[in-house]
Amino acid sequence: MTGETLELIKAINEILKSIKEVVILLSSTKGATVRAVEIAQRWDAAPRWRRAFLWLGLKVVSLRIDRRKLRDCYHALKERLSGQHGIDDLCRVVLVKLMDAVARVHGGLLLEEHRAKLSELLGLGVRVSLECKKETCYNPRTCLLAYLMCRKWWMVEKLRKIAIRAGPPYAETAKALLGEKTVLEFCEPLPAVCAEIFV
Repeated sequence: MTGETLELIKAINEILKSIKEVVILLSSTKGATVRAVEIAQRWDAAPRWRRAFLWLGLKVVSLRIDRRKLRDCYHALKERLSGQHGIDDLCRVVLVKLMDAVARVHGGLLLEEHRAKLSELLGLGVRVSLECKKETCYNPRTCLLAYLMCRKWWMVEKLRKIAIRAGPPYAETAKALLGEKTVLEFCEPLPAVCAEIFV
């Protein structure tokens, strides 16, 4: 089997996997809101062509999502951030990632406000250089802190390496940013209003 044939088979498998995800999204017994947020959490780590399938699924299911529940969860997470001045940087990044997923599914004004205040929510200040260059990811912690602002595709690959090779708490944080994990053991539990969304 030639290299080109293997690449073609791989591409077909990825397309089938994406279609399956959309079908699951539309028929999930978890509820439209929960499943839509799960998809949104994995959005950044998905290749561009695969996002087209995810976007289609989210559009179709958007009529059935509970926007009030999403707003309540978003504001509870935001309150958690503002109420804890000593919150760990990595916990903060994970909370903002969850807010990002909720805002993306909700859409509209909430998403616009979230994007406008992203830097403030992350609380990065001058502690992290956000030039979004590869040097940013020489240090796992800096890479994790800068990811949500930069969102470069090569950073996704770095996060995957951190998730596999780095020890705690970096590996767990990387998995959360990739959408593979929601709650971190070293962070406080999520607000009760978010429990039904992140299951």
